[in-house]
Amino acid sequence: MVTLTALSAVVRTSRRLLIGAALTAALTALLSLPGPAQARGERIEIDASANDRVSGKIRYSARATRGAVRVSFYIDGRRWWLDRAPKWQFGRSGVLDTSRLAPGRHRLMVYARFRNRRLVGDSTTVSVVRASTRPPSDPAPKPPAPRSPAWAASFENGSFSEWTWWKRDDGCSSSVVDADSAGVPRLSGERVAHFKNTADCLDRGTPHSKLLKEWALSSPETGWHDDAGRGLERLPNDSPSGTYRVSYFLPSGYTYAGSGWTNIMQFKATNPATGQLPQWWVNISPARDWGRGDKEPMLNVENWGNGTYGGAVRAAPRGRWFEIKAEVYNRDRIEFSLDGEPWQTVRHETHPIGTGPNTQGWIFGVGHYLGVGELWVDRTSYTGG
Repeated sequence: MVTLTALSAVVRTSRRLLIGAALTAALTALLSLPGPAQARGERIEIDASANDRVSGKIRYSARATRGAVRVSFYIDGRRWWLDRAPKWQFGRSGVLDTSRLAPGRHRLMVYARFRNRRLVGDSTTVSVVRASTRPPSDPAPKPPAPRSPAWAASFENGSFSEWTWWKRDDGCSSSVVDADSAGVPRLSGERVAHFKNTADCLDRGTPHSKLLKEWALSSPETGWHDDAGRGLERLPNDSPSGTYRVSYFLPSGYTYAGSGWTNIMQFKATNPATGQLPQWWVNISPARDWGRGDKEPMLNVENWGNGTYGGAVRAAPRGRWFEIKAEVYNRDRIEFSLDGEPWQTVRHETHPIGTGPNTQGWIFGVGHYLGVGELWVDRTSYTGG
C-alpha cells in the first residue's frame, strides 16, 4: 500500500527528472548550433604531389587566405617562380617537371606576402627517383636562362678595377688576395677581396675599408670619371631596381669589437640638397645589443632615419661563405634574403628607397666599415630589374 506521502515524493522526483531531461535536451540543442566563425590569421598551404617517390610532372601550387598579394615558389632554397595572380601556382600551369631536378630529396617551399606585410610560408619534401622520359616530339621545357648581370665583380683580375671608387685615404686595409694563401675556401676563383679594420685605424679616423660602385643618373655625375679614369656607367632604364648579391666569409672565431656596429653592405643616393647619404644598409652588431648573448656577430638592417630600425636579426654565419641578396624595387621596398631564405622586407614609407627627381647618382657598397675585425668578399653582382 502506497501512502500519500510516498506518492507525493514520487511525483516530485518525476517532475525533477522531467525538468532535468528537458533542460539537458535544450542545452544539447543549443550547444549543437554553429557558433560564430573564428577569425583566421594569414595562412598558406602548399599543394604539391608530396610522395615518397615522384617522377615526371607533379602538381605544385598553393592555397592562401584572403589578403595575399604574391606567392614565391622555392626549390631547395632558391626561388624559381613568383606568382602575383590568385591562382598561386608554379609556372603557367602549376606543374613542376621533376626531370629538371637531380635524383634525390628536394625541399619545396612557398612564401606568401600579405597586404599587412606579413610573410607566411609552408614547405614539403619530394624524393625524385628518376627523370621522366618524353617522346622526341614533346621535348622537356628548358628552364629560363638566367639574366646576365648588368655588372659583376669577382676580383679575378687581381685588383678593384671592376668598382668605381677604391682609392681612399680614409680607409684601413683592403686588398685583393689569394684565397688559398689567406686560408679562405675558394668560391668563384682563386682570388677574393679582403677588408680589415684595427683599433688604430678607428683611433686615427680611417675606418672606411670599403668599395663603392656608382652609377650616374644626371649632371654633374654623368660627366664624372672613376678611379680608373673611366666615365661613370648608367643604370639600366635609369632605375636602381634589380637584384644585388654579395658573398661574405667571416672567420670562425669572429667576435664583434668596436663602437657598436660594422657596415658590410649599403645603398646610397646622391642629390644636391643632401649630398651623398646612405639610405639602407646591413650591419654586423654584437649579440648583446639584441639581448641574445655577448660578442657573437649578428646581422641587422638599418636606415638613415632616427633611432634603430628594429627589423629581424639573424646570426652571422662564421667559418663559411654566405650570401646576402637585396632585391630593390625603386621607391617601394627592398627584399633581403640570407642564403636564399627570405630575411626581411623594408619599405619606402619607413625611409626612402631608391632615386628621386633630383638624384644624381646611385651607389652600392661592400666592405668592413667601422668595428674591429676582418672579412672576405666575393661574387658581387647587380642584375637590373
